[in-house]
Amino acid sequence: MKYGDAFKLFFRDANWVHNAMVAVVFLIIPLVGPGSMLGWHCEIARRLVRHGRGEAVDGVIPRLEFADLVRWLERGITPFIAQMIASFPVSIVGGMLSAFAMVLVSIGAANRAMGLVIVGGVLFALGLLALIVLSMAVVNAFVTRAELTGDLSKTLDVSAVWSYLKATFWPAVLANVVVLLIAIPLSLLGLIACFVGMFVVSVAIGVASVSIRVQIYQRYLEAGGEEIPLGNVDKPGIFSGGGL
Repeated sequence: MKYGDAFKLFFRDANWVHNAMVAVVFLIIPLVGPGSMLGWHCEIARRLVRHGRGEAVDGVIPRLEFADLVRWLERGITPFIAQMIASFPVSIVGGMLSAFAMVLVSIGAANRAMGLVIVGGVLFALGLLALIVLSMAVVNAFVTRAELTGDLSKTLDVSAVWSYLKATFWPAVLANVVVLLIAIPLSLLGLIACFVGMFVVSVAIGVASVSIRVQIYQRYLEAGGEEIPLGNVDKPGIFSGGGL
């Protein structure tokens, strides 16, 4: 995986300063702004895939404009829904496991049974770790399909998602861990430099995450995986695959 290239991608674009300023404004608009950024990520992902095929693209990173807020928001609906759906079952299981572990800890503490306290604590820690790992892989599978297809029905194709999830499980987990390890110090640097710098760094991290997802997808194809159909950004449509 080319992590260095992924984190440099945003800054290599000639319009990165302009894009950063517009993105900062987008991000401070509740719900709408972050949703628009998801739509922008969709276009970046598709351009990266087309670029990898050797197809001509007008720059990998599209120029952000205030006038395109709604346009990108339309395209961000599908990945937003995909993230929600992918995270929901993991959250439910995590909540149930946490509740069970806390019950064991409470019973053990009330009865001075350190064995139950230890078992509860270990179950909680192991369960949390397992859920984090599972979440990374599941969200990667759903979001990749959402970004590339822009079609909610194709994104939620259970057999296709399951096939992609199995093939990319550990690469997705490893990549997400590395991205997290790189993102934490970068975020701290952005916070130290300036509060606005934190937003700029978050934009760069978002673009890097898109690049990593595309790299995982490209390796999946190289291993003989089934190609994910690309949506057409010129014909926006929430469920038609035309532009989200």
